[in-house]
Amino acid sequence: MSTTNANIAAVGTITIDEMGRITAFDDVAVRLFGYESAEVVGKNVSMLMPEPYHSQHDGYLARYHQTSTPHVIGKGREVTGRRKDGSLFPVWLAVNEVTFGANRLFVGCIVDLSDLKATKADLLSSTEVTRAILETAVNPIITIGAKGHICSFNPAAERMFQYTASEAIGRNVNMLMPSPYREEHDGYLSRYLQEGNPRIIGVGREVTAQRKDGSIVPIHLSVGAMKISGEPMFVGIISDISEQKRHEAELQAKKAAEAGSRAKSAFLAHMSHEIRTPMNAILGFTELALQDHTLSPETAKHLDTIYGSARALLTIINDILDVSRLEAGKYKLEIIGFHLPNMIAETVELMHQRAAEKDLIISIKYDRHLPQRVKGDPTRLRQVILNLLSNAVKFTNKGSIKVVVSATSKPDRIQFDVIDSGIGMSEAEMTKVFEPFMQADSSISRRFGGTGLGTTICKQIIELMNGDIWLESQLGVGTTVHFVVPLPETEPDQICLYEEIQNKSEDFIPPRLFNVLLVEDLENNAYLATIRLKQIGHEVEWAKNGLEAIAAYQKGGHDLILMDVMMPVMDGLQATREIRQLESLQEKHIPIIALTASVMKEDEMKYLEAGMDAIAGKPIDFDQLFSLMEAMVPQGAGRINHAIMIEMPVNKNIDLTPLSPAADYQKAMKNWVDVYAYIKALTQFSQQQIDDADIILHLLEQHPDDVEPARAVAHALKGLAGNLALSKVADLAVHIDGHLKSGRRDEASRLLAPLRQALIEADNCIQTLSLPNDASVLLKDFDLVAVQQLFQQLSLALDELNPDSTEPIMKQISEYVRGSDLAEIYHHIERFDFHSAKKELRKLAQSLLANRRSE
Repeated sequence: MSTTNANIAAVGTITIDEMGRITAFDDVAVRLFGYESAEVVGKNVSMLMPEPYHSQHDGYLARYHQTSTPHVIGKGREVTGRRKDGSLFPVWLAVNEVTFGANRLFVGCIVDLSDLKATKADLLSSTEVTRAILETAVNPIITIGAKGHICSFNPAAERMFQYTASEAIGRNVNMLMPSPYREEHDGYLSRYLQEGNPRIIGVGREVTAQRKDGSIVPIHLSVGAMKISGEPMFVGIISDISEQKRHEAELQAKKAAEAGSRAKSAFLAHMSHEIRTPMNAILGFTELALQDHTLSPETAKHLDTIYGSARALLTIINDILDVSRLEAGKYKLEIIGFHLPNMIAETVELMHQRAAEKDLIISIKYDRHLPQRVKGDPTRLRQVILNLLSNAVKFTNKGSIKVVVSATSKPDRIQFDVIDSGIGMSEAEMTKVFEPFMQADSSISRRFGGTGLGTTICKQIIELMNGDIWLESQLGVGTTVHFVVPLPETEPDQICLYEEIQNKSEDFIPPRLFNVLLVEDLENNAYLATIRLKQIGHEVEWAKNGLEAIAAYQKGGHDLILMDVMMPVMDGLQATREIRQLESLQEKHIPIIALTASVMKEDEMKYLEAGMDAIAGKPIDFDQLFSLMEAMVPQGAGRINHAIMIEMPVNKNIDLTPLSPAADYQKAMKNWVDVYAYIKALTQFSQQQIDDADIILHLLEQHPDDVEPARAVAHALKGLAGNLALSKVADLAVHIDGHLKSGRRDEASRLLAPLRQALIEADNCIQTLSLPNDASVLLKDFDLVAVQQLFQQLSLALDELNPDSTEPIMKQISEYVRGSDLAEIYHHIERFDFHSAKKELRKLAQSLLANRRSE
């Protein structure tokens, strides 16, 4: 290898005398330092040095003359030179001593190292970049020599193959291959080196590799060849394609499944049509048979079961037809004008009774900024809402269900949320919800019934509307299903469906919503207040007495307290005083509104002195209460109310006129709004308050010197009867309470006989109501022994495999146990699944009886 003159650095020569003065400065030195010879000759050589060498040079030279110990002389070293312009540059300096007679001279030979340094820096930088690329590369990169031994193994390769670089370098690369490729590799490499015929080199291909633990991984391998110092080397760049392979397999499986699903849907659609014809005949002739009034009650019951089962089967068939039509693209949407709030209210009303049977409250919140008259397909939208509400009621045993309608950031698109407090779902279960014929858990279909098609139909209808549907859920907490669909506002003169329904919103629309602590000892009163507060959008926590109220207050999170005054354990006045005492330590004030039937001036003063901020009389005028709450809670508290509450249509099938002799039911319904809740409260009043006149008389006789026990009963009766608009009972209770409060025992006693008669009259009116299913059925006082015996009888009856044997026992049990708790047992008996019914009975017995024993 030859070297050109350009590659040879020029050597400059500088001669100095014993004093360090420059005596000679050749042309190369002139070029290197930028000084002319005349500018430096006779001057100290230190002028060519930067600090600190500039200042130290003369001292070094003097020491050498004294000690003759050289540091630089006779040696070569790298130093820094300073040019005329002040710039510095690296030089190689070799100094030798020369003697001419008595004169000693020093000759320095200088080579500029700048180019060499730059080349070295570039090489170092290139090496560092290469190392950084290898170290940080996401893909494994492996280099091997001509014999197949690993030369480098980057961190990505370590992660993929589980070997460290120290374990891999020096070993044959075939250690990373499964058989038979491991045994064939060396032969392939040898042939390539001999013949130069590549099979992989220069191209990429899919192969399999083997990790340290023996596991096999599919990879894409690209191999490149190169020569380093004349020796062949190979670079392999590897990509793990496991995910790609998995996705390809899933895609193939999905295509196969979709093809199977289409075939299944076509078959089911055909079969569904075939089944509908005889099913319609079954329904038609069963209806005709049920019109025969000569049927025995037992035969009529059997026909009812046939008719109900046929209707259920027809619902399933219709769902199957809907799915098949949707998948075949035969579902057509219509675009017409309709009144959206009225449509929602009427749809929710269809589920209202089922919800009432489980003591669930359904409320609707409609964003006041949304249009009410919109364009879309009301029939399909109604189908979606009904399906989602049906699921919400089915899977919720306590709490509430909300339908929230709100605006989105995009014009003409409206969001619907169906929120329940039911059993909820896990993350894994949520992934299956919208799949056809799937339910979140196989046990769901056994426990609650259904085909798992409802949510599939909803998803497909929403997508057909160019909308989106998704859900959020937490196991044991509840589920929220969201969907967004385009519903543009109609033209002002367009005729709309559902416009004829008159559903007024609440008279008072609160600008804010609050977290309310309700303190009330009577369940009926608390039930009414809770329903009305929740209907309008407030959140409610119920405490049964003053002691519970203090504990709830200390937990925090409330905007105000609605406090009953007369309560057992601790009354509202004492509770208020203690809360105010706690507040004095915390320097904060929570509004407390008294709820009381005693609104005389001296009573009001007493309430205010105890620390209450305002007073609401009983029976409660809820519009006034809501307005008072808004006035009492400071600005900045609560949350903004963006919705109006839509009142659902009154169920016209429920006739309340039998109450006329005892109750102003029209006035009551203004307060209760929910007819099912009103009927439930009436029934509970009938069962619990019918003997109040006798109880008051007994307490007066038992406590001749103390009217307060009797007055507490009269006071409670006054509030309960007032809330239910049982006018005669409420009026008599008011007078009895007033007499007892003033110590007029005799006047109070004289009113007990009329009160007894009024209670009997109210009870008779309530009993003549035609109640919807078990919406208002209330329970007897729990009798542990009786229930245990009934459970044993039912278990034996189930062994007979005859629904008729279980019916009278189930009827007796329903007097003690809620219908919602018995629903699954009824469900299994109706389907002749007596084994499952017995399992559910055992579970109910264990939970119910255990809870009662612990009370």
